[in-house]
Amino acid sequence: LECPVCLEFFNDGSHTPRLLCCGHTVCQLCVERLVVSSSLPRFRCPECRALSKWRGIHHFPKNYILL
Repeated sequence: LECPVCLEFFNDGSHTPRLLCCGHTVCQLCVERLVVSSSLPRFRCPECRALSKWRGIHHFPKNYILL
């Protein structure tokens, strides 16, 4: 399966699937890019626009089912 944002296949590296608070999954690299582009300690899910608070990448669990 692939990240819905960058369309790269999920892997256990920079494209690790991360589960957002809303339940959608995007790759780790895209989560980090969303945080940088928002310039706030929160960002919106690219699928449903729900807000997620940034407290570090490890607060978004890996979605092992997609690996």
